[in-house]
Amino acid sequence: MQPPEMIADQVRNQGFPCNKALTSERDSTYSRADEPAWILKCDNASYRVRFVPGKAATVVRLDG
Repeated sequence: MQPPEMIADQVRNQGFPCNKALTSERDSTYSRADEPAWILKCDNASYRVRFVPGKAATVVRLDG
């Protein structure tokens, strides 16, 4: 499992708020062969984060 704080650092670096990272879970539905996707839950928001080699991560804020 990817440590939540590592994913949260990337989310914050791209301008999204994440006060405290709580959990991260691999999202097999949105993951691709060399582009892993994760669901990051912070105390103030949740995000789907896909890491793309050589580019900025794709970050989508999730409702609820």
